[in-house]
Amino acid sequence: MIALTNNTHIIYKHLTHADLWSHIAEDGISEYDFIPPTGSNIKWLLFSSVTESNILDGVVRIDINNMTSFTFHPYMHKSARIHKEQMIKELYELMFNNTSFKKCFVEFPSFMDHLKLFSVRMGMKYEATLKDCFMKDGELHSNDMYGIKKEQALKIGEA
Repeated sequence: MIALTNNTHIIYKHLTHADLWSHIAEDGISEYDFIPPTGSNIKWLLFSSVTESNILDGVVRIDINNMTSFTFHPYMHKSARIHKEQMIKELYELMFNNTSFKKCFVEFPSFMDHLKLFSVRMGMKYEATLKDCFMKDGELHSNDMYGIKKEQALKIGEA
């Protein structure tokens, strides 16, 4: 089950967990200084793989680019990653059914090959590389961007 939330406390607790924080935080950002961004163009989703459960398996940040496209950033603890395909399929269904969106993007550090493979498995295609835009471990890294159109995403969401 995937649902919208405004509860920044839950989001903060999930993202700053030791299992995630060291991997997702850019250099110079402390979990003590971090505040989950909010605003009219930012939405947060909570994902639970079992509808009767109160267990939070994942959080997804949605950045609405315009009426046609959005960028998403999924975050899952290691123990929940067996449900990652289910989370993305539900995200596709929620964000493309009965909305004006026609395309979505995901962006991640270029050195994370496992995310490239997963993006392709979820129907996404390489779109661009954003050069030297992320500091990690004292080094400047590029981000890769992958995208998928609505029709393809909904086919994958139904599967």
